[in-house]
Amino acid sequence: MNKIVVTGATSMIGVATINEAIKKNVEVLAIVRTGSKKINRLPKSKLIKVLECDIDQFDSIDISQLSIKHLDEKNNWIATASTKPRNDEYTSNKVDDNQTYKTNHTNHNPNNLIATPLTEPRKDDFDYEVFYHFAWENIDKSTRNNPVLQEKNIKYALDAVNLAKKLGCKKFVGAGSQAEYGRVEGKLTPLTPINPDIAYGMAKYAAGRLTNLRCKELGIEHIWTRILSVYGIYDNPSTMISYAINELLAGREPEFTKCEQKWDYLFSEDAGKAFFLIGEEGKANKTYCLGSGIARPLADYVKTINKLLDKSENMGIGKKDYAPNQVMHLEADITELTNDTGFKPSYSFEEGLRKTIAWAKNN
Repeated sequence: MNKIVVTGATSMIGVATINEAIKKNVEVLAIVRTGSKKINRLPKSKLIKVLECDIDQFDSIDISQLSIKHLDEKNNWIATASTKPRNDEYTSNKVDDNQTYKTNHTNHNPNNLIATPLTEPRKDDFDYEVFYHFAWENIDKSTRNNPVLQEKNIKYALDAVNLAKKLGCKKFVGAGSQAEYGRVEGKLTPLTPINPDIAYGMAKYAAGRLTNLRCKELGIEHIWTRILSVYGIYDNPSTMISYAINELLAGREPEFTKCEQKWDYLFSEDAGKAFFLIGEEGKANKTYCLGSGIARPLADYVKTINKLLDKSENMGIGKKDYAPNQVMHLEADITELTNDTGFKPSYSFEEGLRKTIAWAKNN
């Protein structure tokens, strides 16, 4: 694997996956929101190119007119010239009944260029191999159960598959969620029955199935990865781990339930490592569950945070009631993932937490 594309590139898992790629000397096209203030999360590497494009514009990208950003000598992201094809490579295209781009003929007059994407991009410009789709709109608690907002993400995921084809990718790796399963107690496997009970989980499941169909139409390998609980650098501040760290660092007492739930947490660097391996070694049409494969009571995690921060405050365990129908055991069975890709977590919870705390103290 030599060249990859990553949407949602500035997200926690997006950054972790890119970092893993850079370690392996793999080139990355990082797709970020237009004008994103988070672009500096990306590692300073000449192996990275940045494309600014909002998720609702994936379907209108013309790869013959891309303006790509790269690092200058002072490590600033600057735009390069558009990657226009040579005059003898303008191509006229149409879309067949299956929405597949077909080439009709080569047009040697650039003034007659038809502004449709090329099915087969120039090898020296767009020979990307794996497309990672992490981008997803409306992930906060106030919008996760909004069916209208979540439904849009299904189309965006299909648009991402079409973009993967334009960029020459042969494999599409989508980011699913444990929310696709609904309320399940115990270990989650790829074969665990699906019964999502919120719009977010329903949309993720639909996106996984429909992108699989679209990939088959376009001759792209498809892999879907259902993520459990990941923590680490650039985590959402509303997650349990981030909330506990930030409250304690601010000198406030966090509030929790009795924390009797058994939960599976995976450090972000391990998640990035897993996704890289999935892109490299994952099997077509497979679904994988992503976690550490180890579940511990939430109280253990909370107490470990308190210990590493050397805080004597009461941790507020038991101050909040459980949610209705609270899931009490969530754990990933990563056997198939390990067998296919060789993935095993490198960090214990304590090791990952130390790195997370060090980052949180400076951000």
